Amino acid sequence: MYQKYYEQIEKNQQFFEKTLNHINSIDDVDKKLKFCQYAAQFASSNNTGYYTSSKLENILLNLAQKIDVNLDNIDYKKESFLHILTEGYEVGGHTRVVERWIKNASYTQTHSVLITKPTEQNLSVLENNVSQKQGTVIYFNDDLSYFEQAKQLRKIAMQYEYIVLHVHMYDILPILAFGVKEFKRPVLFYNHASHLFWIGKSITDVVLDIEKDDEITKIRRNIKNTFFLGVPSKEITMEKFDKSICRKKLHLPVNKKIIVSSGNWHKYYPICDDNFIDLVQKLINEDAYCYVIGISKKDKLWKDAYKKSKGHIIPLGFISHDNGYMDYIKAADLCLDSFPMCGGMALVDAISVGTPVLSLKSVLPQFDYLINTQAYCKTKEDFIAKAKKILNDDKYREIILSQLQESLIKFQSIDAWKEKINNLLKIIPKEHKIKYLDEQDYKKIDDLCVLSNFKSIYEKRTKEFDLLTPDLFHFKRVQGISNVFEILKYKSDSKKLMILKFLNFPAVKIFLPPP
Repeated sequence: MYQKYYEQIEKNQQFFEKTLNHINSIDDVDKKLKFCQYAAQFASSNNTGYYTSSKLENILLNLAQKIDVNLDNIDYKKESFLHILTEGYEVGGHTRVVERWIKNASYTQTHSVLITKPTEQNLSVLENNVSQKQGTVIYFNDDLSYFEQAKQLRKIAMQYEYIVLHVHMYDILPILAFGVKEFKRPVLFYNHASHLFWIGKSITDVVLDIEKDDEITKIRRNIKNTFFLGVPSKEITMEKFDKSICRKKLHLPVNKKIIVSSGNWHKYYPICDDNFIDLVQKLINEDAYCYVIGISKKDKLWKDAYKKSKGHIIPLGFISHDNGYMDYIKAADLCLDSFPMCGGMALVDAISVGTPVLSLKSVLPQFDYLINTQAYCKTKEDFIAKAKKILNDDKYREIILSQLQESLIKFQSIDAWKEKINNLLKIIPKEHKIKYLDEQDYKKIDDLCVLSNFKSIYEKRTKEFDLLTPDLFHFKRVQGISNVFEILKYKSDSKKLMILKFLNFPAVKIFLPPP
């Protein structure tokens, strides 16, 4: 279906492989680590066909052996957990999982959180939940070198019985910290982004999947040590909220049909005929509005949709989960999943407070609690028909909601979550083990790769081959550079050197001709 985009991913793949080969030729350790981070970040943002890289992980395992930390006589407290995040967020499902895991944990357990790259986001809910479980929130100084951070992380983590990784897909720090046989505590990897490339397979004792029998985990990553954990929901109240109160609070039309959807912009970006806005246009009339949380009001795609719908498709921008977000969910007659990339936690929240949801089948796998209900639509026609019926038929709406709540209770209720955690604790190995990996990784290119190809597909680059790094994003704003190869258009060596100096990053040197 998306085959016309395959060529871009083939080029991404070639660049990724070339970068990995280049890493092996680097002697300087700091430079090697910087390239490792760059390669992982590139692959997680620009799909390469790879979903893991044994070559990259083996390089990092070798580097981990160079970090000498005395771990003798460091004991741990029984039933203690250290949750490690790269960053914490006010919105989205990522941080909510950690918050709810800790909130629903037994009071005999201790739960702490370590954040390796602190931001200015408000994490008061997370901090409060940790405090209630006798834990500590530890914020790292990210100005330290990778090796210094890995030393600290290794020593701190030895004081806990279980380590749970909720880290970004490209975070090399856990492998550096836990990639040695001297580290003994079992490491669990919460697989919150299965559809994207990530590293950590070599140090993970149990992969915690959020989908049952995840094909990407089992086939594309060739991981066998898995456990189906899913996502923790909020309490399913079955309470009937007065929508008019929520609507008045938010200044929404009280007597109109209200549709709400939420997600990052890339989850809605059209690919071929898969277009969320086109679907919603068929649901909108003078008596129906659609509010989309997480989409910038300045986004041209959505500004056009607002204009075309005469103000009935409304992007709302960022709304904090605990500062208005749930009011929109409660005010809605219907919550729609993002498309062509489906969501997850947003729909759990809606069902939990009594708002029905619909999700349209896409290339990306969906959660089990949804696919077993009528709310999971296999065709666009089915999606449109059911949405219209939910909006206009109260009896049908209650049937769908009842199915969703029954399924959510079965798969993701607090009691179901606690039972899964108890079963998980029974199968965790007593001691951590590392494993060097066979370098014959799965790298077949298909439609799922296209859906995950954020930078190259969604941002509509004008150049044939785009190789953006975070530094280049910044440089693009300043100088208009959006492509590594644009650097080569300058004839002046001094101009090239100026750019390289500005970037302070050597990756682009791979493509410069030899002196």
